[in-house]
Amino acid sequence: MSGQSRLSIRVRLALALHDSLELLLLPGLAAILPWPLCYRVLRWASRFENLYRERWEPALAAARTAGRVADDRTWARHARLVAMIDHADLYVLMTRPRRALAARFTRSGSWPSPGTAFIGYTFHWGAGFPALWDLAASGARAHPLVAAQPEDGAGVPIVRRWYYRMRNRWIARVLGAPTIDVGRDLRGVIAALRAGDGVIAAVDVPAQGAAFERVPFLDGSIEVPRAMFRLAADRGLPACVFVSDLDFVSGRRSVEVVPLAASDDAGELACQAYAHLSRRVAAAPEAWHFWGSWEHFHPQSVVASAAHAQAPVDVIVPVFGDAVLTRRCIESVLAASSDTPFELVLIADAPPDPAVLACCEAAAVDARVHLLRNESNRGFVFSANRGMALHADRDVVLLNADCEVADGWLDRLVACARAHPEAGTLTPFSNDATICSYPATGEESDLLPTLGLAGLDALFAREHAGRSVELPVGVGSCLFIRRACLEQTGYFDEEAFGRGYGEECDFCLRAAQHGWRHLLCADVFVFHAGGASFGEEKSVLVEAAQRVLRQRWPDYDQRIGDFVRRDPIRPLRDAITRVARETPGVRS
Repeated sequence: MSGQSRLSIRVRLALALHDSLELLLLPGLAAILPWPLCYRVLRWASRFENLYRERWEPALAAARTAGRVADDRTWARHARLVAMIDHADLYVLMTRPRRALAARFTRSGSWPSPGTAFIGYTFHWGAGFPALWDLAASGARAHPLVAAQPEDGAGVPIVRRWYYRMRNRWIARVLGAPTIDVGRDLRGVIAALRAGDGVIAAVDVPAQGAAFERVPFLDGSIEVPRAMFRLAADRGLPACVFVSDLDFVSGRRSVEVVPLAASDDAGELACQAYAHLSRRVAAAPEAWHFWGSWEHFHPQSVVASAAHAQAPVDVIVPVFGDAVLTRRCIESVLAASSDTPFELVLIADAPPDPAVLACCEAAAVDARVHLLRNESNRGFVFSANRGMALHADRDVVLLNADCEVADGWLDRLVACARAHPEAGTLTPFSNDATICSYPATGEESDLLPTLGLAGLDALFAREHAGRSVELPVGVGSCLFIRRACLEQTGYFDEEAFGRGYGEECDFCLRAAQHGWRHLLCADVFVFHAGGASFGEEKSVLVEAAQRVLRQRWPDYDQRIGDFVRRDPIRPLRDAITRVARETPGVRS
């Protein structure tokens, strides 16, 4: 055996012994000692600086930077004690009857009634196991969101891996409900809520590329994921915050349960929830477990946005039929003025008409054009996915080959994306874009032939500068997709949607589960000939897509129907029509 191998074995053995002390032996005293005596032992042990060092040292440094440390030694000792208590509670719950827990535990506030679907927000604060026990004792059934544990051989020390798997099993056992993997999409959460169960989640984690809300925290603000707050806001669910506290002197535990005021604004719910954490961290900062991630709550969004604005955007056009419309589309994109750098990505999907491929090849002479060829006809979904995968660091615009654009169209889409970092997709107005159509779906206006595309787009740009409206889904004829949204949601589902239609609706609904919003970019108008991408296949493809969407998203028709009935876009349409009527020589 080599010296390096022996060293590796010694290192692994040392890690196993160290983890055994921190995760099993010391906190495991709670299983055999009376709690008052156990607490005194753990308080005594908290003076040893080598315990939980990889946890408390970076936390202390971050808290010191934030001005939340009065005395280093006291702060670090309390942080070590909180860590030990958090682990010790697991062994208490495994070995002690509930009456023993009740003797050293108090609660203020009330849990939601049994049988009520609700969302409970909590934080990586103090030691939370007693709160879970108390929630279960109330009769409420709630599924906890937990982080999936790494597979064997993933580089996580064996004792640590075993301990956290056991911990997650006991969380589910205490609550009487299966855990839900927080790393997946929200379908498991939605299914639990539909079944009348509650869902609880520790929400104080950095956004790190996910759709976020900026909330006040301590003396400033931080960015946090919005998905769980958006879920409660959109569905009108009752929500509460619960926080466990630890008395450092006596070791007694308490939990405060506070209902949140109902709101259809995810940001408002997030601010309500974080007000409770901010108050506690200000009073006892050493009890917050996530100081080590402090810098990730502050991604310097303004600087990042400014840098991101200079990144090229891929305008992706899958091409199959109608050489005339394809040529007009390509020429309009290349001719339109744009301060935003872009690359026009053409995907020739084995078009049967040689004139279509010739059109693409002629365009590829331009340095701004990147031509990809499919060896056989694969359909719109495959081609779109291929184009979106070309550059993994760029936002994209999917544009049908029967669309035309005007000066500044891309600049205004990018400006809207910068103004709304929570938006995963943006859709412009168009003459044929279902819920984003002007003057309305299936209706025609004299404005387009009278003013032309450039004139009508300029009218929208002037009258609705910077305006947007939230949509249930985007529209695929012209769809801006933020790269972070694409990475988190995944690409279009080729297996389910085949040659095309409906894939963008499914994508948007999946993205919404991660908290991303979908907006109408009201100051852009794009011409769409309509249906040329699929010709006579259109009705068959639409019908097949609708079946998949209804099966996968049972409330899809209701969402779209509710939006159409509310028609929040109507004031924007009416404003354009009114201005046009006031313009001499223009009919609307």
